[in-house]
Amino acid sequence: MSQNHVFDSELAKRHPINILLVDDNTINLKVASRMLLRMGYEVDQAVNGLEAVKAQTQNGYDLIFMDIQMPEMDGVTATKTIIANFAPEDRPRIVAVTAHAMKGDRERYLEAGMDGYISKPVRVERLIEAIQETPCKNPVSETEMVGMAESGAAGGQAEVASSSSAPAPVDISMFAEMLGMDNEDAEEMLPELVELFLEDSAEQLDSMATAVNSQDFDLLRGAAHKMKGGSASVAAVPLSKVCGELEHMGISQSLDGAQEQIDLAKAEFNRLKSWFESR
Repeated sequence: MSQNHVFDSELAKRHPINILLVDDNTINLKVASRMLLRMGYEVDQAVNGLEAVKAQTQNGYDLIFMDIQMPEMDGVTATKTIIANFAPEDRPRIVAVTAHAMKGDRERYLEAGMDGYISKPVRVERLIEAIQETPCKNPVSETEMVGMAESGAAGGQAEVASSSSAPAPVDISMFAEMLGMDNEDAEEMLPELVELFLEDSAEQLDSMATAVNSQDFDLLRGAAHKMKGGSASVAAVPLSKVCGELEHMGISQSLDGAQEQIDLAKAEFNRLKSWFESR
């Protein structure tokens, strides 16, 4: 049974901060942007660490949501670069966002200078916590906050229904909970994001198959990690779990049962495609 969440569409007005999203996965960027937009935040985006450092130099953000595994420059290196080039009072709060669940990762990110950690798939309540923990340079007055709170209380509140137990390529209730919206709105938005995921991830599926055939563990780990994160962001739970298994095989450098997992990943990908085409 999922919890009910009240979506705060006035948060950006009460707590105005500048936000940068950094991720090499188009789906992750789009989903997180949609979440933040529903809170009133129009965010900037970067697809690797180099772009993040450049964007911080040019614009000066209050909060950066930083992916870890990216081309050009990874999130940890980007964080260290920003810390080295900006005074403590000028540097942003940096929150790691990653699908990794390896023991010790959170501590490693904090030791690198990051200020927090969020696991993928990102949920709206985690974003809200990170935002509220970020100092606001131009805070709204107490009188204005009271007025906004009263206005918000009179407005609509989105509740999330409980998840269905029926097997499906996507879990619409989970997606709705992640974004802090009701199931009807989620079902209307989800096909657009699934279409983008299908276009973006077909190459990753081929890369995983190639990696297994050539015993290229680095390629397998990287492709599976990216596809795991993208599928989780559109609540394609079965596919995300299979990709997680393949990522673990790449990390552990063991291909026992890998071909079966590749076949399962292809089957889940096609099932997701059929779901999209039936919309």
